Amino acid sequence: MRPLELRVRNFRSYTGDHTFDFRDRTLVGIVGPIGSGKSSLLDAIAFALYGRTPRIGSATRTLINQRAGDAGVVLRFVVEGDIWEAARSIRAKGPSKHALYRYDSDDPDTEPVEKLLMEGEVNDRIVELLGLDFAAFERSILLAQGRFAEFLQARPADRDKVLKGVFGHDRVDRMKGLAKERRDQAAHSLDKLAIRLEKSDEVRTRLATGRLELAEALKRKKKLAKASKQIAKLAEAAAAADHAIVTATNRLGVLEEHVGRLPDPQTTTRSIERSAAAEERRIELAASLDEAQKRLASAEGALNAVNEAGEPEQIQQAASFLAAADPQLNAVVATDRRIASFIDSIEEEGDAVTVAATRLAEVEQARDSSLGRAIEAAKIVDEAERALELGRHADMAATLRAELELHGDCPVCEQPVHELPDAVDETHIEELGRVVAAARQTKTDVDQAREVALGALERAKEQLQAARDKKAAVETQLSGARKEAIRVRGDLEETTLRLDKILGRGDPADQLKVRRQKYDAVLAERVEAQRSTDQIRGQHDQAIRDEQEAGKALQDLGVRLAELATRLDVELTIGDDARSLGVAFEQLRQNWKEATAALGRDRQAAEQDLAKTQAEQAELLSKLGIETDFNSTVAVLADRIDRIEESVDRDTRELDQATALYAEKEIAADKVELFGRINTDLTDSRFVRFLLDEERSRLAELGSEHFQRLSGGRYRFHDDKFAIVDLTSADATRRADSLSGGETFLASLGLALALAEMVAGTGGRLDAFFLDEGFGTLDPEHLDLAMEGIERLVADDSKRLVVVVSHVPELRMRLEDLIELERNPLTGDTRVIAG
Repeated sequence: MRPLELRVRNFRSYTGDHTFDFRDRTLVGIVGPIGSGKSSLLDAIAFALYGRTPRIGSATRTLINQRAGDAGVVLRFVVEGDIWEAARSIRAKGPSKHALYRYDSDDPDTEPVEKLLMEGEVNDRIVELLGLDFAAFERSILLAQGRFAEFLQARPADRDKVLKGVFGHDRVDRMKGLAKERRDQAAHSLDKLAIRLEKSDEVRTRLATGRLELAEALKRKKKLAKASKQIAKLAEAAAAADHAIVTATNRLGVLEEHVGRLPDPQTTTRSIERSAAAEERRIELAASLDEAQKRLASAEGALNAVNEAGEPEQIQQAASFLAAADPQLNAVVATDRRIASFIDSIEEEGDAVTVAATRLAEVEQARDSSLGRAIEAAKIVDEAERALELGRHADMAATLRAELELHGDCPVCEQPVHELPDAVDETHIEELGRVVAAARQTKTDVDQAREVALGALERAKEQLQAARDKKAAVETQLSGARKEAIRVRGDLEETTLRLDKILGRGDPADQLKVRRQKYDAVLAERVEAQRSTDQIRGQHDQAIRDEQEAGKALQDLGVRLAELATRLDVELTIGDDARSLGVAFEQLRQNWKEATAALGRDRQAAEQDLAKTQAEQAELLSKLGIETDFNSTVAVLADRIDRIEESVDRDTRELDQATALYAEKEIAADKVELFGRINTDLTDSRFVRFLLDEERSRLAELGSEHFQRLSGGRYRFHDDKFAIVDLTSADATRRADSLSGGETFLASLGLALALAEMVAGTGGRLDAFFLDEGFGTLDPEHLDLAMEGIERLVADDSKRLVVVVSHVPELRMRLEDLIELERNPLTGDTRVIAG
């Protein structure tokens, strides 16, 4: 297996789509800081092939990038010249998809020639193509982080499993399976031949018996053929007699049916009487109907007259006006009450306006008085403050008096002093201060009283205006009520005039009641006339139907009599009256009796002929030994002869082939022995073990050479069990798990290099090698030795691919072909810098 191209999408730390081309590349280094996604590329290769990775196993959903909902990996690779492409995708929710395609070429536009879409069949084919299951793959081809020593420290059976797949010895398993399949097929054929040969004696006995049975059957067939003409003649006679019986029986049945349809004479007489009574009742009801229709016409004329005069409309109008009069009268009374109420309210609001005006005058007088007091208080405060200021100046001058000299300069104003100030008593200044404070308090009190007076003035003005507004509103309402009173009185007067015009003088309600009663009487007369007319018309219609039904019954009787006459082939004249119908009825009944008697005699004769023929048939069949139908017996015998002849022919051919079966049995036995021996020889405990012993010894020898060189001449492998020989400690033998981490890496690398060399020399399927870290445990000298071994591995075969993953700077300097990665410090995603 040699990778050609790897495509990843949202895989681990890789967001979006990334493609890595490994065509024409041999030694590739994947470098970058820790956490930059180096090992994830090897995880992607393992996941594409096996659907799992060395580090997380089959918990595949954790491979999806943390900010994506799905991920995918596609690996194109070549195995023994065939181009394959493994594609796997996983989703956070929902099933994963797995596919494996085979192509004729590496052209990206070519269509696949083989396609597998089920996970199980994809996994099985990958193991078949690589010759390695996942465990063997990660022990030999993919040495993941922390997994370097697995092949070295594995159980012998696990190491053999790896070697068996790497060198293609798994083909031996397929050869062994094919040999077993051929052996089983030959054994199955041998068993079938033995069974067939064991039956040959039975076939001879069965053939002799069949030939005897065939002779007897043919003899009986000839005898039945000879009697068939007589059987056919008797069958024709029986059929003719049976036909005569059926004909007479059917004819009797028809006559019985038609006679059964005729009524008896009493019924016919009742039908005639019913018809006459129906006609008489129809005539009486016709006269009653004429009278009822005249009454209805008179009632409709009276109703039309009052309707045309507009009586219903006038009654309706009067009812509407009468219904409107009461509310209008109530409205007049209510309006008068509202007017009286508004007049009382206006008088009350006038009093309120007078009270508010008086209150306003009193408040204005209080405002003027407080204004005078405020002015006087302000004057007193000003005089007291001026006196205090003068006193303070005199006090300051007195304070400077000790420092002043007559005609000298003042230290404050720097002017000559012409006169010394008088001394001031401190008590005088304090008294002036108290006077100022008292004056200010008085002014404050007066100002507050003035503010109260001003507030009261504003409120008095508002109260006066509110009283005036309320009075004006009531006056407006009074004006509207007086207008409304005029309108409702007009409506009432108009309604009264209209009622008088329609009903006349008097109480409108009484007049309307009389008019309604008269109109209802006319209307009731018309309804009653209609009801009576409809009732009589229904009775008249029923009388017509009864008369028609009675006549129809007589007509039906005549039709049935004519039909029976036709069936009896009798010429009969049938009238419409009851007498002629009765005569015809009696005559037909006599004819029917004579016809049925004749048909009875014909049927009896035919039955006697049928009984005689059936007796002759029974006697003949008894002589022939037939208990069932003759034709069925002949058909069964013919079928039996065919089956016996077929069996005889088959047994004859089988006996002819018995000689050839013995030769086939010997050939099949030889194949069972041959393929059984091959199957036994190809077991792992024989041929494959012999091959693996050689491969394991050669691997130990080559691995020792690489390990000794990589370890600076200190270590070798002891034997094919891969124990360690310490050359610097008197060739002491040690267990592999006693090595340090760096020594274990060198030992694993030595075995991997040796394995690659062996595969290259034997045509095995190991065309790629992946090494993930481990170099950090080596010093510079051993690092150089390890890289020389890896470089030699690709130098021996330009088609082999070796991928080295490391963050060691020295290793990076040794590699020319690099895939350089870095980690986004904010998101943790991988960025591909180069390669």
